[in-house]
Amino acid sequence: MALPTSGSISFNQIKNEFNGTTPIRMSDYYIRGNRVKQGKKNEDVPTSGEISLSDFRGTSRTTNVNIQIIGGGGGGGASSEQYIAYDNRISG
Repeated sequence: MALPTSGSISFNQIKNEFNGTTPIRMSDYYIRGNRVKQGKKNEDVPTSGEISLSDFRGTSRTTNVNIQIIGGGGGGGASSEQYIAYDNRISG
């Protein structure tokens, strides 16, 4: 479930959303760090430098899903697409 888009956000909410550990190290929560993956909902989270709780408004844990579709018969070929799942919904 995504973090709130308004109101207060706590370290504990961020830790729970991104499967963090205690003690919380904010350096784990940069984009492409140990916890936060690059994605449309996470575009406000920095890759380095200053980071604040408000950077996490509306963010969510994402999962990359690779799907290979192989056509059968006819002149079908193989196709490979990458999708990103947000909050158990897949977009791509």
